This record gives sequence, structure tokens and C-alpha cells, in this order.
Amino acid sequence: MQPSIGTAAHADTSRGEAVRRFGLGFVLAYFVIYVFPFPIGTLPGTQRLGEAWDALWNAVIPWLGTHVLRLPTPITVLPNGSADTTFNWVQVLAYLALAGVVAFAAVAAGMTDERWARAAQLVRVYVRYGLASVLLFYGSLKLFQGQFPPPTAARLLEPYGQSSPMGLLWTFMGSSRAYSLFSGLAEMGSGLLLLWRRTVLLGSLCAAGVLLNIVALNFCYDVPVKLFSTNLLLMALFLVAPHAGRLADVFLRHRLFEARLEEPLPSSRRWPRAARAVKTGLVLLLVGTPLYQAIKTARAAPPPGTLTGAFEVERWDGAADERWQRVGIGSRRAFLSAIDQAGTMHRYWVKTDRANGQLILRELLNQIEPEAGPVVGALSISSPEPERVVLAGTFRGAPVSIHLRHLDERTAFPLLFRGFHWISEYPFNR
Repeated sequence: MQPSIGTAAHADTSRGEAVRRFGLGFVLAYFVIYVFPFPIGTLPGTQRLGEAWDALWNAVIPWLGTHVLRLPTPITVLPNGSADTTFNWVQVLAYLALAGVVAFAAVAAGMTDERWARAAQLVRVYVRYGLASVLLFYGSLKLFQGQFPPPTAARLLEPYGQSSPMGLLWTFMGSSRAYSLFSGLAEMGSGLLLLWRRTVLLGSLCAAGVLLNIVALNFCYDVPVKLFSTNLLLMALFLVAPHAGRLADVFLRHRLFEARLEEPLPSSRRWPRAARAVKTGLVLLLVGTPLYQAIKTARAAPPPGTLTGAFEVERWDGAADERWQRVGIGSRRAFLSAIDQAGTMHRYWVKTDRANGQLILRELLNQIEPEAGPVVGALSISSPEPERVVLAGTFRGAPVSIHLRHLDERTAFPLLFRGFHWISEYPFNR
């Protein structure tokens, strides 16, 4: 017996509804999994719980890579300054798989429309607070040039062609305190707007614009935060999505629409005073903590010392194939860059041996693990004259004495000292 047309149509409708609910559940579950364990790790006293969560994934992801995905090489590099490691890609794949399982279970359980609406509302609140936390954190860093510090002499001496795309991005961002401040205010402003129901849509639109620019920079300058920034952009678009029709009415159809405020959570209706108190504390924490950390980091920066800045090599006594011509040393003495007579840039990580009064130089192979490079020099410091420094000791296994003279950085580095001009008779384009 053939099924009736009405029965077939009903089956198609039910199947389409199940697919729609699965898609919604998948998106909701993925964002919750990605944002979690926030606010654990952010709230005072929860750092150890956050570390335990990370330790769990640090054990699971390498196992998945070896036994499930059967990667040709084991995952040994854990999350570090790069957020695009093999670990991170496998972790996102695990998030997607887990979200699929959760969505399938929710559909199979037969959740009602009311429960789906409630779940979507809760996830939107969770995502907007999680996204706001990230924007406030990175915005605070930019306010005090914590993320993009002013380029040091070591960076400024480096030829354009020998810098990496990411290094070039860090240089041009750090060379303008005003633009760094502007970027930080844009991120912090977007984050703050996400914290109140009346301004969620405006905050989501601002965040989407800010994050779209960040994603473009990360992709175009090969900054290894592509996965993370893309997920943040998707979160902002997720918050905008419920208003897509109304936005289309305004910008495309030129129609009027009724204002619609984000619905408060049921708990805030039952206990309004308690809800306001909790929210006030959370807002103060999300805003105050990153600002405090950024200010503390900025104040902790050591003042410039004798061995800071750009130097010309006046004399090199000793045998060495790698004779320097110019040397750049940052204010923290952590890194040293030198250009040899062939124009090749050499980078070293510097550690002060206070017991022997020496600088220990290592080949800089990896900024995240600077001690991985071999030791190439042990040099003592002396300053016979205010503008001159002598480094003496061993370098590349041979005794050496390197006489340095401070360069006039205002003349050598117009990038930092050109400044702003309302009137320019000719373009200063060099």
C-alpha cells in the first residue's frame, strides 16, 4: 500500500525539523564547548581548576592524534605562543565531534521548542560574556602597548626583507602608540557593549567589525592565531544572527521594525537584586582584572640601561667569521640582533650571569623556548665612555673584544621619531 501524499509531506517536514534542530544544537554545543571553562580560570581561586581542564586536554589530544587520526608523527608541541599548532587543530576537530554527539542526543531526546529556545538564550548569554572577556583582555593589553610594544633597536636594525610577515605586523602596530590605543579602545568598547542587554546588538556588530580586521591581519600576515580569531568572529556573528532579518529590513529593504530587547534570564526575574549584584561583580572583574594586569606589566618594565639601544661596531679584536657591523639590544636585554659585514641578520637570546658578570649568548632558534639554542658567547661588559661599550670574552669558541658606539636613534630610526604632521609639503615616504 502506497503512503498518502499527506503522510509523505508530514515525514519530510519532520525530517526537515529534525535537521534544523540538529544544526541549532550543533552550533549551541560547539560554542559552549569552545568557550568552556570560562569563567573558571578567570574568577579568583579557580586557576587550578582551569589548569586541570587544560591538563586533561593535554593528555587527550595527543592520544586522539596517535590512535584515532593516526597522524604520521605524534603530537608533542602543546599550546604555546602559537594557537595554530597541530594540537589546536585536532582539539577543534574534537570539539566539532563532541558537539555533533551532544546535538544528536538532544534531538533524540525530543526536546520541545520551548526548551530549544531556552537553551539558545542561555548559550547566547554565555557566549557574549565569554567573548567580552577576550575583547576586554586584549583591549587592555593594547592600551598600554603590552601586546604590541614599541619596536626595540634589535628589531629596527633588521632589514625589511629578513623580517617575517608577523614580525612586520608587530613592528608597524608597535611603532604607533596612537593606533595601538585606538585598537584597544575599539576592542574594549565592543566588549563593554556586550555586557548589557540593551547594547548587545551594537556590541556584536562592533565586535564583528573589529574581529574581521583582526582575522584578516592574522591570515594576511601569517599570525598563528587564525583558529582562535576566526572562532571569535563566528561568536560575534552568532550573536548578530537573531537580528539578521531586522538588519536586512533596515539596510536592504528600507523598512521600519519594532525594537526588540534581549530577554532577561528567568533567574534575574525571580531574584532581581541578587542577579544585579552578581552581574555587577562579574563586570567589575572582567573589566578590572585585565586593566590591573596590563598596568602592572607596564610598570614592571625595566628602565633602559647602559647596554640598550643601537650600536655601531667601531672595532672587532679577535678571529671570527661572523664580524658584526651593527648591534641592537632591547631594553630588557633579552634579545640581541646583529648585522654582519655581509648584511645577514643574526639573533641571540641573552641571559645575564650575575655571578660572573657576563652576558651569555645563545642562538635564537625559538622565542618560546629561547634556551633551546646552543651557547655561542660569554661576554663581560664595560663602559669606558658614556657613549661607548666594550664586550670582551669568548665568541664562537675564540677570544674577542667588541667595541661598540651608541647610534643617534633619532637620526637612525625615523619610524619612531618622525611624529605626526598636520602640514606636509612633500610626502615623507622612505
